[in-house]
Amino acid sequence: MSKLVVNLKLILEKPTSGAETGIHADITNSGDAPIDFNFILGTNPSLVLELQDTEGKSLGLPPPSPPTEEELKEMRELAPGESIRIDYYGLLDLYHPSGHYRVRFFSESSLFGGSTDDPVISDWLEFEVVSLPQPFPEHWQKLPTVVEKRWLFWTRWKWLHYTWCWILKIFGWVRCDQRLSQEVDVSRTEVMSDAPPGFEAWNGTYSWHARFRTEIDQNECSVRIVVLLQTSNAGTTLSTAQRDAWETALQNAWSNLFKLCCDDCCCSSGYTITLDVQFVNSNAHHIVNVQGSTTNMTNWGNTDTTAINHEMGHILGALDEYYTVDGTAWGQPFQNGAGIMNNPNEAPLARHLDLVRDTVQTILGSKCITKAIGDSC
Repeated sequence: MSKLVVNLKLILEKPTSGAETGIHADITNSGDAPIDFNFILGTNPSLVLELQDTEGKSLGLPPPSPPTEEELKEMRELAPGESIRIDYYGLLDLYHPSGHYRVRFFSESSLFGGSTDDPVISDWLEFEVVSLPQPFPEHWQKLPTVVEKRWLFWTRWKWLHYTWCWILKIFGWVRCDQRLSQEVDVSRTEVMSDAPPGFEAWNGTYSWHARFRTEIDQNECSVRIVVLLQTSNAGTTLSTAQRDAWETALQNAWSNLFKLCCDDCCCSSGYTITLDVQFVNSNAHHIVNVQGSTTNMTNWGNTDTTAINHEMGHILGALDEYYTVDGTAWGQPFQNGAGIMNNPNEAPLARHLDLVRDTVQTILGSKCITKAIGDSC
């Protein structure tokens, strides 16, 4: 039996929303020899917690951030009799259904004092969630196949397409001055596997919601992605300057890199994609818990301006692209040229905006492709 003993306790006894539910984890070395424990990665709920509903069905947490070399070096000894307390927040989605759930600490990783033969396991802790009213109705549908056929026609006979669009505009049958918007709320799941020895904690099934608003302005030929974030100081404060740094980093990372070329007879040079992050006090798309380091999509480091850009990719619907995800082997994280969902230091790739593209297609009823700014449509 593991010499590490973990006891869980609710931070707030009263029911809260899933995103605001917090627990204390008191971790004690009950043995007579020191035990190695990674104090930085141990704060990541996605790596060490298991969630279930009352029927015993497993519930995935948001995917963990890719491990950095600096974080992996944060191993230190937990002396005999020594205890540490780690607080975990954001166990479930902000709008997760009301009900009773349970959570436990579970790890077979040597990073957290466990092994396959001797995992670190706590008792289950039951808690209640009270769902917040969902302010964003889900509008999601697949495009009709006729759109696919129309796009095929356009790609083969562009001159006919442009002529037809010109005729439609002359007779006023096509409007190119509309402002259109749609809320997006789509569940995402990924299965990560094949993490190398020492990193087994990353293997697992992760779940989250891609949630944002898409705004199309045909006068400006733009697509604006609006993400409303609410912050919760989970033991760490966020200054106005730090919040502004988050906003600047996120918008710079995801704006003015790509455009959507659509066969809607408007904006023949494409719709430029930008990201608009707004911090609000209610009706947010997501709550972000402020911590000392970024651990997953809803727990961000107060001084971090790099890893959060990768986490924004999850908010926009992109999956991870390191180790093996849903059967696709991506290799190690932090590869050069692999894009932001593998290496948070890099820029997004066109496929990381597929959900945004699909949403615009649904709004316009037209097929679109994503191209780099500067490329012709």
